[in-house]
Amino acid sequence: MNHKLKTLFHSDEAFLNQQEGLKDVQQQKGNFEFDIQEVGISNVKLPIILKEQERLQTPLATIKLTTSLKSNERGTHMSRLIQNLELYLAKPLTLPLVKELVQQIARSLAQERVDLAIDFPWVFDTTSPVMQLTSTQHANLQLNISYDSPQTMELWVVMKIGVTTLCPCSKEISMYGAHNQRGFITMQAKVDETAISDNWKHDLKNIALSNASAPIYNVLKREDEKFVTEEAYQNPRFVEDLARLVAADLEEVHWIKHYKVTCENEESIHLHNAIAVIESNK
Repeated sequence: MNHKLKTLFHSDEAFLNQQEGLKDVQQQKGNFEFDIQEVGISNVKLPIILKEQERLQTPLATIKLTTSLKSNERGTHMSRLIQNLELYLAKPLTLPLVKELVQQIARSLAQERVDLAIDFPWVFDTTSPVMQLTSTQHANLQLNISYDSPQTMELWVVMKIGVTTLCPCSKEISMYGAHNQRGFITMQAKVDETAISDNWKHDLKNIALSNASAPIYNVLKREDEKFVTEEAYQNPRFVEDLARLVAADLEEVHWIKHYKVTCENEESIHLHNAIAVIESNK
């Protein structure tokens, strides 16, 4: 089989010479033995447009776009993938838009499966608790969409956001304080595309921040710092506690069909991190 494939991949002068003009080698047909589940482009950097209530955002996204490839086809059309990305992502990014994009890719390349992943930072405003100072902060978002034509569409949204956590054990056994640290909550949700809220980013953000020992702020004055320190002390959270609290709230979100929560603390008194994971199919 290996020798047979190598023969197919060798430049076929007869095949090339019968073509007119520039040769389109990837369109070569034959028995290439294997279907390919994913082939395409990755680490593509393109600006996207987010129309948010607070401001218009144009973050630089990192994109992976692949299709299936049948065993009788030698190669895919990489340029068509880029062309469609450029065309569609010149418009404001919405879930209906990415759905339309993957369907167009499937039609354009005559393939059954398309997978698209878009990673980007999302900026939101925070207000300090005492002095009411506004500053910007960000969470890392990802849209993952898989399309099996003609009917099956699977959409996942992902958010990774920073929080403050304070150790309940440290608080219980220590006289003068407790160790606290920055933690990260990653929420991966398979969504009902017909029911998902327009404010899904804020929904996930609020679930994460409301269950932490305290939120994180970019700007704090002394009065704010005192408040946040005491807030964290009054709301101690093991990483296990945090994962369970976030999962409990995700259970109540009607547009989520399946979710995975990963909570990871950058421990301030250890060289290792602490991690907890919960996954549930609602």
